[in-house]
Formats: sequence, structure tokens, C-alpha cells
Amino acid sequence: MFDNHWMPINLALSSARPIAFGLTGRSTLTEEECEALAMHAFIIPPPVALPTLEELLAAGRIEVISDPDIRSAAGYYDQRRAFRASVDERALAVIRPLSHAHPDLIRSRLVPEPSQSTSPEDGFDRTFECDPQTMPQHEGFLAMLTTNVVAFRDIVTSRRVLDGDLEVLHAALDRRLGISHEDNEAAP
Repeated sequence: MFDNHWMPINLALSSARPIAFGLTGRSTLTEEECEALAMHAFIIPPPVALPTLEELLAAGRIEVISDPDIRSAAGYYDQRRAFRASVDERALAVIRPLSHAHPDLIRSRLVPEPSQSTSPEDGFDRTFECDPQTMPQHEGFLAMLTTNVVAFRDIVTSRRVLDGDLEVLHAALDRRLGISHEDNEAAP
């Protein structure tokens, strides 16, 4: 679910960080690592609320869910969702775009994008140029990078935890309803 988009950024950010600190023998960043440094702060966590469940809980009517496995999984999901929402809120409050705060270290460029030339867009795409040789000398950049990496990982962890909890709830619902997804995947 969430991992498909954000995990590659998380991995690129993780491999870029020691380079930015000057802790490896590498003096260059890959295109993916530079883009991860530039764009990771623009994370928008997807909605995780389950409106029907929230309505039942708010009305004190969770007991209408008669299956104990579903009720337990739903209650557990809601508790973790509330906690992870507070983690996300804190993380989003501190994460800042490095490319805006340090344009001397992460420069934004426009490059022609022929595949977009017939679209209503302007025919250009954004790319980034990073300066990993200079990054280790910028304490403000390194401090912001450290804070951002922790915040980004907190948000990614929230999604992974909640995705797992949703899978448990989904499995409980499937058992109760007699649904098998293998049958659906085999259909043409």
C-alpha cells in the first residue's frame, strides 16, 4: 500500500544521509538520493480513518459488531490510528524542505521533458543537483537533515503499522464473510 511509493524514498534517504555527513568514501549522490533529499519533506500521509468505525465508537455502539475478532481488530486499529496520528502530527510539524532552506546545497533545475510537450503542462520537468562535498560543512543543513530523517521515518513507520493492522481487520472480515481473495485473483 503506502510502501510502494515512500519506501524507495526512505531507502534513498537512508543511503544519502551518511554521504551528506561525509562518513563514506562516496563523494557523489545518485539521482534518486539527491531527489530524496530534495523531496522527502513533501510527504502527505494518506487518510487512515475508517468513518463507519469512528461513528460506531463515537456513538458507543461498537457492540453492534458481534464477531469478537472483528470488534477486537477494529478497536485495536482505532487505538493505534489515534496514536499514530499524533506521531504524524508531530513529525509533520518539524519536517522542512531541505531544498528550500539550503538552495546552495540542493539546487532545483528545469529540464525539457519531450513527453509532456503535447500536454497542457509547460514541457519541462524538475530535477535536482546536490553538492555532497559541501554538505558536511553545513551544520544547519546536517541538523535539519537529521530531524527530517527521524520525522520521515516516523511517518513511514505509522503507515506500515497501520497497514499491518488493516490487514488483520481485513482478514477477520474475510473470515466472517467467507471471502477468499485467491478466488478473485484467479479470475480473468
